[in-house]
Amino acid sequence: MSEQENKELVRRYFHERWNEQNYAVVDELLPPEEAEDHKAWMRSVLGSFRELEFTIGDVIADGDRVALSWRGEGVLQDSFSGHGSPGDHVSFDGLAMLRVVDGRIVEDLAYTEGFGSALLDQA
Repeated sequence: MSEQENKELVRRYFHERWNEQNYAVVDELLPPEEAEDHKAWMRSVLGSFRELEFTIGDVIADGDRVALSWRGEGVLQDSFSGHGSPGDHVSFDGLAMLRVVDGRIVEDLAYTEGFGSALLDQA
């Protein structure tokens, strides 16, 4: 795939997975052996928030690697990883480095700064 196609795939994966809560995109774009664990983690994150919205910032590609910046905002349903209280509006920023091989995301390393960083770093 071209660098542009890799960037579009990563944008789609990020947007559909978080903003549309589309679990099928995980099955489609992650290796099959990783999909179920990732969907379970997604359910725990998504279940902790309402009105959760992620905004993608810069997206840069170099070969099969794609880096992006993002910002998440939402309202807590319950405390999250020991942080906050129900009803709190929270925001957090992050960076991710992904690797795309044959139309699948084979690496997804994310770093989060701000609210609930420890749990969100599995992104």
